[in-house]
Order: sequence, then structure tokens, then C-alpha cells
Amino acid sequence: MEKQNLNLTYQTQVFAQRVLSLKDEQERVQKKTFTNWMNTYLKQKQMKVENLFEDIKDGVYLLSLLEVLSGESLQMEKGPRLKRVHHVSNISTALKFLETKKIKLVNINVSDIADGKPSIVLGLIWTIILYFQIEDTFAQATEGDDRPLSALEKFRKNAKKALLAWTGNAITKRYGIEIRDFGKSWRDGLAFNAIVHTIRPDLIDFESAKNQTARVNLENAFSVAENQLGIARLLDPEDVDVEKPDEKSIMTYVAQFLKAYPEAGEDPALGKKKKDPASQEMADYTDLMNWLATEAEEVLQIVDEPVTDRQQEYMDYLAFKTEMDRREKVYDKLAEKCIAKKALKINDEMWKDLDTKWKHAARRTRMWLWKLDASLPGRLGKFGDWLNQGEEVLAQEPEPPETHDHLAQEYARLCQESKVYFKDIDEWKTFFYQVKKVGKYEGEFLPPPQLESLATRLTAMQKEVPRREKRLDFEEYKHRVLAIRETAEERLQIWAQKLGYQDEVEEVMMDYENFVNKEQLFPRYDQASQELAKRAEIYRRVAGKEEAEKLGQFLSQQDSDWKKISAEIKNLQSMFENGIDNWRNYNACFDSLMGWITAGENVLNLSVEEKQAHFSDLPEFEEKHKLLNESANFLIQTTKDPIAAEIKENVMMVDSRFKDLVDAFNHFQQVEVIGRARQDYSEGVERISGWLKNTEDLLAQDIPCVHTPLKEHLQDLDTLGTEVPDIENDFKTTTKTAQSLVKDSEPEVVTEMLQTLNVQKEVIVRLRKEIPERIKYLKAVLPNVASLETGISDMNLWLDKGESVLRENRMEGNQQAAEETLERHKAFFQETTYQKSIIESKNKVHQKVSSTKPKLKNVNFDPVDEPMAALNQRFQQCITNAKDWEKKLENLSRLWRVFQQKEHAVNAWLQQARAVLDDGADDPESLIRKHKQFFNRVDKKLLDDCLKAGNDILGHLEKKDQGELQQTMKDIQDRWQEIQVLAPIRLIKIEFCIPEDKFVQSMDSAEKTLAQEQQALKKNENVRAVLQKHKQTFNEGQFRPTCIKCLESMQTMAREVNKQDKKDNELQDRYEDHKNRWDSLVSAMDSICTDLKQLPERWKDYNQRLDELNANVANVQDLMQQLQNENLTNEEYKDLQAKYQKALRNMEKYKDDAKWLQDNLEELLEDSPEADKSREKKRLDDLLSKFKGLQPNLDKVSDKSAIFSKAYDYKDGLERKAHWLDETQKLVKDEPCIDGLEDARAYLQEHETVMQRLESERPTIQAEIEAGRRLQRERNAPTFVSKTVDDLDRKWKDTNDLAKQKHAKLKQKVKEWEQYEGEKQQLLQYLKKAEAELEKPPATTGQELAQKDYQSKQELQKTLNKLKSSLSDMQKLNAALCEGASRERKGPLKGEMSDIDKRLDNVSVRLNAKLADLEATIAKWTEYYKRLNQFCNWLNEKEAKLNEVYENKTDSPETQLGKAQAITTEVSENHITLENLEKDARGMSQNFRSRETSALKTKLASVRRQWESLCSRAKDRSSALTGSVAHWQMHQNLKEQLMPWILKAEKYCATELPKCASMEEAKELHDLHQAFLNECEENFPVFEKLNTEAGYLMEQPNMASDMEALQKRWNDIIGCSEERSHKVDKALGAWSAFDNELNNFDEVLEKFQKKLEEEPNMATTDVQVLEHELALSKNLQEEIKSQKPHLTALQRQYEQVKQHASPEGAKALKSKLDAVNAAYCSNI
Repeated sequence: MEKQNLNLTYQTQVFAQRVLSLKDEQERVQKKTFTNWMNTYLKQKQMKVENLFEDIKDGVYLLSLLEVLSGESLQMEKGPRLKRVHHVSNISTALKFLETKKIKLVNINVSDIADGKPSIVLGLIWTIILYFQIEDTFAQATEGDDRPLSALEKFRKNAKKALLAWTGNAITKRYGIEIRDFGKSWRDGLAFNAIVHTIRPDLIDFESAKNQTARVNLENAFSVAENQLGIARLLDPEDVDVEKPDEKSIMTYVAQFLKAYPEAGEDPALGKKKKDPASQEMADYTDLMNWLATEAEEVLQIVDEPVTDRQQEYMDYLAFKTEMDRREKVYDKLAEKCIAKKALKINDEMWKDLDTKWKHAARRTRMWLWKLDASLPGRLGKFGDWLNQGEEVLAQEPEPPETHDHLAQEYARLCQESKVYFKDIDEWKTFFYQVKKVGKYEGEFLPPPQLESLATRLTAMQKEVPRREKRLDFEEYKHRVLAIRETAEERLQIWAQKLGYQDEVEEVMMDYENFVNKEQLFPRYDQASQELAKRAEIYRRVAGKEEAEKLGQFLSQQDSDWKKISAEIKNLQSMFENGIDNWRNYNACFDSLMGWITAGENVLNLSVEEKQAHFSDLPEFEEKHKLLNESANFLIQTTKDPIAAEIKENVMMVDSRFKDLVDAFNHFQQVEVIGRARQDYSEGVERISGWLKNTEDLLAQDIPCVHTPLKEHLQDLDTLGTEVPDIENDFKTTTKTAQSLVKDSEPEVVTEMLQTLNVQKEVIVRLRKEIPERIKYLKAVLPNVASLETGISDMNLWLDKGESVLRENRMEGNQQAAEETLERHKAFFQETTYQKSIIESKNKVHQKVSSTKPKLKNVNFDPVDEPMAALNQRFQQCITNAKDWEKKLENLSRLWRVFQQKEHAVNAWLQQARAVLDDGADDPESLIRKHKQFFNRVDKKLLDDCLKAGNDILGHLEKKDQGELQQTMKDIQDRWQEIQVLAPIRLIKIEFCIPEDKFVQSMDSAEKTLAQEQQALKKNENVRAVLQKHKQTFNEGQFRPTCIKCLESMQTMAREVNKQDKKDNELQDRYEDHKNRWDSLVSAMDSICTDLKQLPERWKDYNQRLDELNANVANVQDLMQQLQNENLTNEEYKDLQAKYQKALRNMEKYKDDAKWLQDNLEELLEDSPEADKSREKKRLDDLLSKFKGLQPNLDKVSDKSAIFSKAYDYKDGLERKAHWLDETQKLVKDEPCIDGLEDARAYLQEHETVMQRLESERPTIQAEIEAGRRLQRERNAPTFVSKTVDDLDRKWKDTNDLAKQKHAKLKQKVKEWEQYEGEKQQLLQYLKKAEAELEKPPATTGQELAQKDYQSKQELQKTLNKLKSSLSDMQKLNAALCEGASRERKGPLKGEMSDIDKRLDNVSVRLNAKLADLEATIAKWTEYYKRLNQFCNWLNEKEAKLNEVYENKTDSPETQLGKAQAITTEVSENHITLENLEKDARGMSQNFRSRETSALKTKLASVRRQWESLCSRAKDRSSALTGSVAHWQMHQNLKEQLMPWILKAEKYCATELPKCASMEEAKELHDLHQAFLNECEENFPVFEKLNTEAGYLMEQPNMASDMEALQKRWNDIIGCSEERSHKVDKALGAWSAFDNELNNFDEVLEKFQKKLEEEPNMATTDVQVLEHELALSKNLQEEIKSQKPHLTALQRQYEQVKQHASPEGAKALKSKLDAVNAAYCSNI
């Protein structure tokens, strides 16, 4: 046995050596190939790799290669004196560059490449070849290719498969050479020649190549490719013509052909052909759907499986994710088309299917990564789960269709969840980077790509978390603002519609007031907007440039939109107020004007006093009329069309009647000018005096400088300002009135009037100047005061918050809190400059306000001055305190940062120290060197500086806040001390490894040598040489002294460690293990030496193998016999057959064993002369003869076993079928309890499944039966086949019959349950509907609603009666179903019908009660509407009677008055009926809640208006008729008074005017006529009053014609009197003129006569005297002649007066004229 073990060990060693040899050969070939490949590119930089593993260490060659391959420039360290740090930098640059190209580097790190580890270097170069030589080539080859996917494209992800597909197209399809791999398929060289022949057929004689050796073919292909095609010779024939060619080397070489001649691998069957866009779109869609349905679905099944090989599965994930990312571009392109509705062939259903599958695959891919991360060991797996869950948290977004309010809440929730979830991110980060630095966790190696992925994602998460929280915070307030705006826009849309009636506008205004003012829309929006702006500013700092621009645009657009919306909303208030004011003005003015106009029309027929009394308020009603028109014009433009039309019609009617009335009054007023003027003057002076006094009192009023009083004062002044023009007009009117009264007033009165008016004028002028000036300054100061008040309020709020912040400030005991406090402080007080500018601007505003003090002497400015002074002082104090706190907080923060830096430096040193202590990846000597280099330069100043920085902070903290920092400092000191303790122990342990490694190497070599010796001993080959070598190695060499010395060194070091740390027994245990191993080795050496000297084991091995062969032969014989037994099970027979087949397979081995026994027996007999040769030979011969005798029977047994095997297989299959039929039959016979429709359907479906299975198995069963019968006919067939076939046939028929019977029963049961559930559902739906209907409050608020409700209840009652009639059938069905239900279900099932029955009865009772109530309600409403209609008819009847009274002109005014008063009394007294109707309506309609009762409310309002209108009209008519009666009586009295004089005047006018005989008679006639004129004037007021009274009575019969006749008579009298006056005045004038002229002429004649009677001085002789006397005579003569015209005039006067003189008078006049002529002639 020992010899056999030695032999096996030797074989294992030989095999291991073979494997190592192959590995070395593979490494050699790869190194050579990769080196040549690199040099083909590096020659562009005049560089050449000699020794790949050495030259790559500095990273220069690697970076140069990547520069050539990528065409990019990479940073590298160059120079002759590069150190390892530079090497590491270059290699790191290269690996990072590869990672940017999405190249996955598995188990490739910088240090391994810098050390030149062959496997790592070759793996790196192979990765580069794959990407830049193969995959990149495929990408370029397929770029822009629209043809169907070829094999090349389908396997693009797998470079090997893709390259195989390319070579398959290039070789297999053309030459029939099958290429299965990149190994043996290329060994004969034909494949290489075929590629060359494909590219250039003239270069290769392919037929000759088929008959050449492999070396010749390889040399020919490599040489021709290099010389003719430019393919670098990376390989030599001896590299390929080996038992196992290197796959990667061949792939690298073949890839050169692909890169240089990609078209060589084109599939001839495909060809390149352009596709139209629609076909390409469909091809992309089909390819993506197929990939998702097949490959992706298959790969992603791993998500549901546990992780077994994490590293391999992670690489599978990366590969699949890469493919997923590549195909995502196709998906995105299709998504863009489909979403934009631009897809040519893909419809919505196809896109929905693709989108669903893609999202499902993406989600599954995400779950795969989550599973892999969570599968990491221990806490690291929890970290992976936390990270993935965090990514899920970061990906959460609210659903779009939500409202803005709900979205704001969702964003707030997401933000809060994010803060809660990521509160431990720093702790996780610290933990992860500690693990990442070590590279393993809990003793398990961690895949670097996965760690890098986790690190990248963690870094991204750290950046994204605060950015996302700021974004979510921004989004929350964004949607809060949008919610306010959206609500405002909705309300604005409602409010912006045209106005309705006054009550509707008031309701809208109330809604506006509630929403805008009570709910504080604008402050609420401003606050939300300010918060949004703050959060937007915070978010903008972390958002990208594009996002920041969008954010700015959003805020700008939002401000712009809100300005428009707010402006519109604010304008709406004035519109609503104007609408309500105009409606109120319109309704008030319309009603007032209509009453006034009606009364005025009646008053025109009354007395002057009544007219004056009624029209005294004409200006007021003119203003009302103007206001009515203004209000109406506004309402016509702003109200709905029907309302506007109604208003327009009413106003036109009022305008017409008002104009007629005013015109009539103006006519009357012209008659009453003077009296009215005096009254107007007195009233005007009094009115103006009152206004002036009120105005001066108002201007002198003391006003506080507060916005509201100032505004009210300004409004009062505005009112006065608007009244000034009216007062001035009033003053002008009064002045004109006064002027008109001057002629008719006493001088004293006139003087007093003028003085009064002058004083008023001076005051008005002064006020006219002072009021606008005061208004100007008030308007200037009012916005400043408002701004100042708002600013003071806002500033006080800000100062309150600032002082609150200052109160909350404290010196925090940890850095984060300190930074947060400082940040909070700075965040708040960063507005200081802004607030300072605000307060400065408010000070300027205050100065502006103060500058108006001289102009506004009645304004008290203390309410502004005192708060402003206090505010400035408070602001300065707050800013000073804030600066002090900021300095203290910044100092504390700086100290914390210093401490953090010092702490970081100490922690970094401690981590480096820990890394040095934990470093085990290098050789011991390097580790010792690193350890000493590190710990020999320990700088304790790091610790001291850190502790000093901490103490500096403690000096600023309160004692209660010092604990955390003190604990941190203590932890740092403890860790420092721990490192100082562990360092020397670690150094000893590393030094321990040097003798340990030496000892282990020696021991391994020794054990290997002993194993070889054991192998040699087992084979019994050259034992003496082995023994001699054993002595030289173990007894005479340095092996023993070296091992003993190493053990002693290890023992010394172990004791030293144990001395320093009593608990650390690691080195002692390792020493003892090595000592025990040494003792075992010494014992083995001695034992092997002994074994080499003797050979009993060889005989033992021979006998053992002889016995084994004997046993094997006996076993075969026994198996042959057992295989003839028919009473075995299939498993037993299969087991025997398997053993038999195994024995057959071992026959060759048995032959080898027999030959070995023959050979070794001869050697043993030669080496053992004492052995019994004949006996041993006989034993062996007997065994060999038995072995040879087995062969003839083997074929027979094999033939028969084939039939038996088929029979047993058939029997086993039939037994399974029979067992399945038994189970199915048992299942079919089972009678289940069916508790419901779902159970029935489930049982039916289950049974149908059984029947489908039976039906699907029918061909199989029939085939099995037929196969059994065929098997019966086989020779050597066993007897059990027939019985098995018959049993199966019988069971099959029975099972089918039972299944059909059960299927019919189950279908019937499903039908019954469906009927029951349908009827029950119908009943329950009815009950639910009926109960819901009955739960509704009764519709008693209106007749129509009650009738509808009644009809609805009647329909329910009809349905109830139908359902009750079908209830008995349902109860029978329920009873039948209960019989088949389970015991637990029977009770509830019966209870269902009981409950339904009870509910039906309950519904029936309640329904009948509801119907009775509704009938009563309908009856009440019917009665009510009957009463209402009767009242309406009564009103109409009374209105008709009133109209009849008004229209009946035959009755006298007294009769009309009596009838009108009777109607007025009757209508007024019937208000009780109307009030009862209104009261009943409110009670029955519950205060008019429904639409119908709202119409009733409108109807009642209309009825009330009709009643009030009728009352008003009746009263007005009575009043008018009362006036008419008075006017009638006055008219009759005036007529009686005037008519006698009219007759007298007509008689006077009818007499002819007499001619006068003298001047005296002319005067008498004139005086007589003047008396008549005085009578006319006296009777003219009577006539005017008679006319006025008649104007009130124009409706009376014949009144108009009588007045017209009277007016004619009056006009005739006046006309006659005026004509008579003219004649009388003319006659009197002629007589007076003649008489005056005659008298004057007589006086002149007398004067001339006197002068003529004087004698001239004729006695003198003086010539001069005479001449003087002559001149006097001549002058007198001239004077007399000059009177000739007067004489002529006298004659003319005579002619004029002659017409008016009687004959006697004419004679007298003639005689006088003749006498004058005679006298004149005598004088001449």
C-alpha cells in the first residue's frame, strides 16, 4: 500500500511538472507575441521592447503604446533617474486612461505592474489588445452599417466569438476548414494560408498547402503575410505547431488581419445593402426586442439566484451592463421617435411593449448590482445594501399628475426622508474607505472593480445628496408658489367674467375678499416667493450652469407672470368695488329718480310752493341722473349682455322722462326768476359759508403722521378739491344771482351782498390755492410714510429674527455644530448690507417726510421721528453684536479647522502606521526596510500640535461642551500609544519571516526530494542511486545545520514577542509548528532511508494488485450471472448494468494489470531467489486463464442486457405513468367542498387542467401501450412486459371515464354559483344603492327636487318588488349550494340570505316612509305654489285696476283719488300674505339651498319688487291724484277770478281808439290805456298760475282745448293791448312833440320881436358905429333866417299829429301853425 501511495505521489508530481512546463511555454509564447505586437506600434516613437516584464515597470513604454493606439497625448514621467514613485505615477496614469475608455481591469493593480509580475503584465497587454485591436476594429467595421446583424455584430460583446465569426466567414464558408477555437484549429497552418488566400488569392497555392507539413504551411503563411500584406510577424511556426497552441497569441495575430482587411470576413450571404429609414427602424426594434426577450431575459435570471462566485458574477454584470449601455442608445433613439410620434412603423402598442420590457430589464439589472453589493461579507454587505437603497432614495421623484400642493408635500417628504436616510453617510464613508484601503474584509479578498464602483458611486452620492436636498427644498417651495399662483389663476378666470346682478357681484366680491384679504394671498405669496428665492439661491450654488440658467429663467418668468396676475387681481378689486358701487348707485338712483320723476310730473300741476319744494333738490337729482348714466354706462360695458340690454332700456326711459320733466320745470322757473333768485342767493351764500367753514376746520385739524389718518385726511382733501370747482360754480351762480337782484334791491342790501361775496371770494381763492398744495404735499409724503411704516415694520421683524439668532448663538462643542452656527449666523447676517441699504433708504425717506414739515403744519411728525430714531439705534446695536459674534464664531471655526487639520495629519500618520503594520503584500526584507524607514522617523510633534489645537478650542468652550472634544483627544493619544506598542512587535514578526521562509523553502525542497524518492521506491527504479543521493542531500550537506539555525532564530524571536506581549503566542505557535514539521521530516528521512535498503513492499504491492485483478474477474463473472435475473427493479438492474458497463470499460485496464503482473513477477523472482517460483507462476497463470475465458460470454450478455434494459426502462416509465394515473384517479374521485364561485371555478379549472393533461398524455399512453406490445414480440423479452401493458390500458380507461363525469358535475356547480353570485350581487348592488339613496337627506328644499327624489324612490320600490319575487328561487339555490359547501361555510352562506332578507325588509320599510314623506313634501310645495300664484294673480289684478284708474280720464280727479287710495290701502295691508309666503319658502327650502329654490328666491324677490313697485305706484298715484285734486280746485278758482276780466279786456280791445282834439285829451287816453296795461300785469300771474294748474290737469277731458282757447283769448288781448299801446304812445308822442316844437318856436319869435323893437343908433355919424349897427342888423337877419328849418320841422310835426287829431283839433292846430308862419314872415 505504501508503494502504491508513493507511486501516486510520483505521478502527481510528474503531472504538476507537466502543467508548469505548459504554463511556462504559454507564458513564453504570449510574452513573445505581445512584445512583437507592441513593437509594431512603438516603432512610430522609435522605441522597442526587449524584455516585456522589465521594460514595462517604469510605465513609459505602456503610456507610449496607449498614445499611439488612442492618438491622445498622456502625461508621463521621463528621464534616466526615475524612481519607483515615478513608475507608479506613470502606471496609474495609464490605468486611469484605460478606465476612462470603459475598459474593465480585473485584478490589475499598479504595484504588480511596477514589480513586473508576468501574469498581471500579460493580462494587462491582453486587455489592451482586446479593446484597441479587436473590439475597436469591430466597432469601426460596423459603424454606419445598416444591414442586418451578422454573426460579427451578434457576438460583438465577446471578442473571441466575434473573431471566430469573422474567421468563419473568411475561411469556413469559403474553404470548408472548420475553425472551432484559436488553438488546435490553427496548428496545421491551413487556416492562416486560407486567410491570406482570401485576401490575395495570387499569393498562396492553396491546393499545394493541403499536402504540406504544418511547419512549412505556418512559415509560408507568416512570411507572405509579413512581406506582401504588411501583417507583422508576431509568431513563429514552433510557437503554433505544439500540442496546445496559445489562444491569446493566435487571436492577437489574427486580429491584425481583421484590422487591416476587415472586408475579408464579410458574410457573402449577407452583403452590405442600405436600408430605408422605416426598415432600419423596424430592424432596430426587432433586434432590441429579441435581445430583451432572449439573451437579456436569460442572463437576468441570475438576479433571483444566490451569489456563489461573487467576482465572476460581478464581471458578468459588468459585461452585461456594458451591452445594456450600448443598446440603450438604440432604445433612446426609438424612444425619441415614438414619444414625438415620428416613428414610421412602430405603433403605440409596440412601443409600449418595448418600453415595458426595457424598463423591466433596466430594473432587473439594477437589482443585480444591488444583490452583488449586498452579498459582500459582513457589514460591507450592509454598506452595499445601504448604498443601493440610497441610490433608490435619490432616484425617487413624485408622480407628475399630482397637484402643486401635493407635490410640495411630496418634495418635503422626500427631502426629510433623504436627510434621515443619509445622516450616517460620513460614518459609512469612513468605514468603506478603511475597507477599500485594505482590499479585503473579514479575510475575504474583494474584487477591485466592485470596490472602485462602490467608491465612485459613494463619491457621486456624497455630491448628489446635498445638491438633491437643496433641489428638493427648492422644488417644495417652487410648487408652493405655483400652487398659490395656480389657485389665483383659477379664481382670476372665474372673477374675470362679465358681472351679473348686484347680489351676484357681492358674492363674487365676498369670495374675492376671503381669498385675497382674509387668506392674505399677496403676503402669503410674497413670503413663499421670498423663501423660494432663498432656496433658489442656495440651489443655484450647487446646480450646473444650464440648470442655474433654467432656474433664473423660471424665477424671472414667475416674477413676471405673478406681476401680471397680481396686477389683474388687484385691478379686479377696484372693478368689483366699482361694479358694486355702480350697481348700488344705479339701483338707488333708478328707484329714487323714478319716484322723483313720477312725483315731479304730478307736482307740475300743483302750486308754486309745491313746485319749488319738489324741485328744490333738482341739482341732487341731476347728479343722481348723471350718476345713473355713469353707473349704467359702466354696467353696460361690464355686465352680461341680457343684463346690459335691460339696463340700457331702463336708462333710456329715465333719460326721456327726466329731460321732459326738467324742461317743464325750467319753463316754470323762468316765470319765478326774481323770487327764486333771492332764495337761491340766500341758500347759495349759506351753502358756500358752510362749506368754507367745514374746509377751514378740516385744514386746521391736527393729523398724526400715520399712513391711515394721512390717507383719510388726503381723501377728505381730495373730496374738498373735487368740491372746489362745484363751490366756485356755486359762487359764480350766486354772484350772478346777486347781480340780477341789484336792480331790484336796496343799496344797503346790495352793499352787504357785495361785501359778503368779496369775503367768500377771497377765502375761496385762498383755499383753491391751499388745498391742491396741501394735497400735493400729502400725496408726496403719503407713499413715503407708507414705505417708512412698512420699512420700519419689516426692519423690526428682521431685527427680531437677528436678535433671536444672536441669542441662540453659542460656542459649540463640535466642528459641525460650530460650522453650522457660523453658517447660520452668516446666512442670516449676509443680508446686513442689504438691510443697511434699506435702513439708509428709509432714513432718506424719513428726511423727505421731515422736509414737508413746513408745508404740513397741521401734521404731527412724532409718530415717524421717534420709531425711526429707535430703529436706527436698535439696528446699530444689532449689527455691532453680530460682528462681535461673527468674530468669535469665525475664530472658533478656525480653531476647529486647525484641529481638524492636525487631527487629520495624526490620523493620516496613524493610518499609514496601521497600513505599514498591516502590510503583508511584499517580501519580508522590503517590509522590514519599510517598517524601519517609517518608524525610525516618528514625529511626536504631530500629536503635540493636535493636542495643542484641541486645548485651544477647549479654552473657548463651556465645560459642559468639552466632553466630546476631550474624548476625541484621548482616543487620538490612545491610538498613538497603541501604535508605539505594536510597532516593535510587528518588526520582530516580520524579521521572524526571514528564517521562517528560508526554513520553509528548505523543508519544501526536502519534502519534494523525499516524495521523488518515494516515487522512485514505488517504481523500484535505480534504488541504489536514489539512496546515494539521499545520503548526500540529508546527511552530508548543509541542510540539517541550516534548518537547525533557522529554528533557533525563530525560537529567540518568538520568546522576545511573548516577553513584550504575554497574550501574543502567534510566533511561538508557528515555531512549534515548524519544529514539529522538522521532527516529522527527520523521521521521514530515516524511514525512507530504511525503505530504500529493503523490498518487501514490492511483493506486497504485487500481491495486492494480483488480488485486485482476481476480485475484478470474479466480479465480472458475478455481474454476468445477475444480469440474467428478471425479478429485479429498474434501479437494481440499472445499477448492475452500470457496474457491468464499468467493468467492460475497465477491461483494457485489467489487461494492463495482467501484463504488469507478468513483468513484475519476473523481476521479483530474479530479486528474490528464496521465493517459490512455480507456485507464484501457477497462481498467475490460473488467474490469466480465467480472465481470458470471460471474453466469449461478454457479447452474449451485452445483447441480452440491451433487451432487458429496454424492458426495465419501459417498465419504469409505465410504472411512473401508472402512478400518475393512480394519483389522477384519486384526485378525480375526490369530492371537494365548494365554498364559493372562485372555489368552483378554481376546482373546475384545476379539473380541466387534469383533463387537458389526460388529453395531452393520451398519445403518449397509446404510444407506450403500442411500444409495450412491440416489446413483447422481441426475442429474450421478459415476461413482466405483458402484465404491465394490460394494467396501464385498464387504468387509462377508468381514469378518463371518471374525469368526464366529474367535469360535468363541476360545470353545473360553477353555473349554479355564477347564478347565485350574480343574483346576490344584483341584490347587494340594489341594497347598496337603495341604502345610499335612503341615507341621503330628503329633497324637501324644492318641489322639482322632491318630485325627482320621489320618482327615484318609486323606481327603487319597483326594483325592490321585482327582487322580492325572485328571492325564493335564490333561497332554493342557496340551500342547494349549502349542501356542497364546507361545514364552516354553510352557516355564513345561509346567513347571507338571512341578512339580505332583513336588509330588503329594512329598505322596504324605510323606502315606504321616505315615499310618504316625499308625498307630503310635494303636497306642501303644490299648496305653496298655488298660494304664490294666487298672490301673483292678485297683484296683477290690482296693478290692472291701478292702471285702469290711471287711464280712465272720464272720472274727475276726486273720483280717481278715491279709487287709487282704496287700491293703495288694500295692497299695503296685504303685505302679511307676502311675508308668510317668504317665511314659508325659507322654511321649506332650508334658506334657499338648492338651484330650484334659488329660482324660487328669485321669484319671491321679483314678487316682492312687484308688490313694492305696486305699493309705490299706488302711493305715487294717490299722491299725484291728491295733487291733481288740489290743482283742479285751484284751477276752478283762478278761472272764476280771471274770466270776468278777460271779458272786460276783450270788450275794451274791441272798441276803436278815439282821436284827440288837444294835448290834454291825448294824455287822458294814454293814462286810460296804461291803467288797462296795469290790469293785464295784475292778471298775468293769475293766468300763468291757471296755466300751471291746467298743466297738472292736462289729462282731464277738454282741459287742453279749453286752455288753448283761453290762451288764444289771452294772446289776443295782449296783442291788442300791445297794438293799442303803440298807437296811444305814438299819438301822445306826436302831440307832445308838436306842442314842444310850437312853444319853442314861439319863444324864438318873441326874442326876435324884442330885438326888432329896439331902435338902432342911426343918429351917430360915426361910421364904425354905423357899421356895427349894420352888422348887428345883418346878424339878426341871419338868425331869423336860420330858424327856417325849425319852422319846416314844425310843419312836419303838424302833419304827424294831424293823423291823431280830431277834425276840431286839426283846425286848431292849423290856425296855430298859420299864426306862427305869419309871425315869422313879419319878422323877416
